[in-house]
Amino acid sequence: MKKMTFIAALLVVASLAGGVSVAHAEQSSSSPLSDSHLDRIRANCGNAQQTLNQLHVNDARLYVNRNQAYFSISDKLMARLNSRLALNRLDGSSLVTSAASFDKSLNDFRTAYRQYETHLASILRIDCQKQPGSFYDAVVKAQGLRADVALKVQDLHRYINEYDQSFGAFKAGFLEPQKEKDTPS
Repeated sequence: MKKMTFIAALLVVASLAGGVSVAHAEQSSSSPLSDSHLDRIRANCGNAQQTLNQLHVNDARLYVNRNQAYFSISDKLMARLNSRLALNRLDGSSLVTSAASFDKSLNDFRTAYRQYETHLASILRIDCQKQPGSFYDAVVKAQGLRADVALKVQDLHRYINEYDQSFGAFKAGFLEPQKEKDTPS
């Protein structure tokens, strides 16, 4: 549902610009849009604002849910396991390293989302009837900021997988001596 809303917003913005390529969009601040592009932006202003507003609401919900899930993984799973391993004087150094990387990535995710959310909220205050060029440039920038948030989410998932692999290696190393003790000689 989130992806569909974002795709719809992108389609509206793309139609506003008359199919201008992303490469041209990145250069839009240095070369002004044509009058026909500006007219299309004005004509579709209401639809674009409505779509962006819905995207803003949906992304806020998604952020809250993901942030809570990532916090739970960090605080309730990784930190607790790492502290128990330390209390029992077991070597969980690879787990601690993975958890630290995850926590740093979680902070990066939060920062990237705040930048994206702040920028998206500022777009909603732009009068696209009076400032169609600024509106278009702001939407293009929002796309880049949203892509950055997506990269941060991928990083978080990479560190979750890394932690899982480190746990698997720790578990295998921990259980191996136990099997040797249990095996009769």
